[in-house]
Amino acid sequence: MRLLPCLRAENQRWWLPLSAEATETLGGILLIDGASAPPAASPVSRAEIRRRHPAADRLHRQLTSDPPLAIYTALAMTAGDPIDSPVETADSGRRSPVEISPDQMTAWLSKNAAGRFASGDAYLSPPDVTPAIRRRWNELSEYFRSLSWDTWIDESELWLEVFGQTVSPSWRRRWPSLVPDRPIEHGADEHGADEHGVGRIGAGQGGRADRGEADPRDAGDVSSPASMLQGLARQRLRQTTLETAFHKQLQKNKLAALKQLAYGLSHEINNPLANISTRAQQLQRTEQDQAKHATLQRIIDQVYRAYEMIADLMFFASPPEIDVRPSDLGAIIRRVIDDLSDQARRQSIRLETELSVAPRLNVDATMIGEAVHVLIRNAIEAIGCQGTIVVSMILEPNGLIATADPPPRPRRVIIHVADSGPGVSKQTRRHAFDPYYSGREAGRGLGLGLCRAYRVVRLHHGRIELAGGPAGCVATITLPLG
Repeated sequence: MRLLPCLRAENQRWWLPLSAEATETLGGILLIDGASAPPAASPVSRAEIRRRHPAADRLHRQLTSDPPLAIYTALAMTAGDPIDSPVETADSGRRSPVEISPDQMTAWLSKNAAGRFASGDAYLSPPDVTPAIRRRWNELSEYFRSLSWDTWIDESELWLEVFGQTVSPSWRRRWPSLVPDRPIEHGADEHGADEHGVGRIGAGQGGRADRGEADPRDAGDVSSPASMLQGLARQRLRQTTLETAFHKQLQKNKLAALKQLAYGLSHEINNPLANISTRAQQLQRTEQDQAKHATLQRIIDQVYRAYEMIADLMFFASPPEIDVRPSDLGAIIRRVIDDLSDQARRQSIRLETELSVAPRLNVDATMIGEAVHVLIRNAIEAIGCQGTIVVSMILEPNGLIATADPPPRPRRVIIHVADSGPGVSKQTRRHAFDPYYSGREAGRGLGLGLCRAYRVVRLHHGRIELAGGPAGCVATITLPLG
């Protein structure tokens, strides 16, 4: 028997068939790190999915040629199944406005396959697959060959009701719409799809499934394909759990070491720095030579820079308590932009804003302002002269973006700082938020500023990320609205 994990809604369960090709494809996904898949909510190209997840391109083709797998994935993303978090949809009498593309389905299933297939509850009391049911699946395969991919969801109840469970209208209204991200490719591929891109469900060698005969690959332990995927999924989850625990302990130990280092630096270095600064200021007050006066000022400036570096390290290792109050995030960003506009103007840098939304968040306004200030200042330093920086802010719900009427309640605010300066390498992105890491060899200084911004955002239960290639960089701060 080959069945996908059950779909659940309104205390009922539905089962869909799992083809041999889908079993092999999902096995390949489970054998590699699902964490490398792009987020399901991110609209990315197939080339990007293929680059970041080697088996995802095959999964993409499987989803566009396997109706049960496509239906299962689309409904699992929106069914509110307790195995994972549901995608928020409109709760009205009309059909859900959520739209899902093959790219989004590929990314979601790559990321969530382990959790779906590792759940023993998803395989409890599966129905018996009789020859009549197999014949019905083959009839549905024949019928779905005549349909375009984006209409499969409209006929999904034909697959779901094979075992007799009727689909309720209320769940039917929450189903998403399928939106192709590219034209459906015609012609057979290496996975045995026909000219319409629809493979036959359960078809074995020599077309035995077409004649209602048993597939020889179902001999022996009839649940072996599902058991194999369950075993792989559980191994993947165990590995992920161990890796997560290791990285948490590593981060904890690293912070403890940084805290000890920061206290030592503060005590041992700040005192001589204070003496240097004091002496330089005394000499500067009586110095008449302008060149020497400027040299002393540079000494004073560098002392304050060293002092700020130690303060940033102290902040990263042992941050203060945040003073959370309702704040206008748009006003905070505008104040930061006003503070840096003169510097940008002197360096012939255009500082543009796209702040059409004005959310009020419970944040520490000073700290959030510092984090945004760090990102914009870093962009200015990276560009050097003549370039553009765009600061924008958008509201998004969790999961897929639903253009509902009325729209769903936003769950997070995203701040982007995009610049036209030198890009950031993969290595730089990996270590950009580590103290004292610098990407200046690529023309972009990072140092301690970004680690301070990282700490601020994490204190607010948000995320901060860098993205970019050979040219240009986008720094993103994501903050929860709740």
